[in-house]
Amino acid sequence: MVESKPWYRSSTFWIFFGLALGVVFGGFYPQDAHPQAYNLFHFLSKAFISLIKGLIVPLLVSTIIVGIAQTGDLKAVGRMGAKALLYFEIVTTLALGIGLVIANVVRPGDALPLDLGAQGPVKAAAAKDGWEIALHLFPSNLVAHAAEGPTPRASARSAPRAPSRRPWAAPCTPPGTSGGPRSRRRRERA
Repeated sequence: MVESKPWYRSSTFWIFFGLALGVVFGGFYPQDAHPQAYNLFHFLSKAFISLIKGLIVPLLVSTIIVGIAQTGDLKAVGRMGAKALLYFEIVTTLALGIGLVIANVVRPGDALPLDLGAQGPVKAAAAKDGWEIALHLFPSNLVAHAAEGPTPRASARSAPRAPSRRPWAAPCTPPGTSGGPRSRRRRERA
């Protein structure tokens, strides 16, 4: 017989405890009265969700790789892959067909009185605050984040950097020509 864990060691208990704690903190620290606490909790929740979403793709890929590796028989893996691909194509085509039929028969949004000419010019995007900039430390998709590269840019007001003393960062001018460090030393000696 398997012994049951105490109630306080259950994952379900801690999930509901965290949910209740979030409601309590949200009640005691409303956004209008405590904007710093609200921004902190908002940042932590968005970062946590981004990290969870970032784990989905590696988890699925590793699960597929381990499943293929444990099968052992490559013919069985090929048959299983072909069946999975066929199932994926059939279900995707069916979902696309259902969506197209509903969109063309029901025509949602036709009766809405939308006057697109009444809209003014599009406003410029608002500047990001520190919380939004820090939230980029937690990408939801590591590969897309690395490929897109949303990196912060240096401001125009930043101070100029001191010249580098690294030999690989020195200017590439041949000795004896104007502008190189060696030619300046030779001119000073002469």
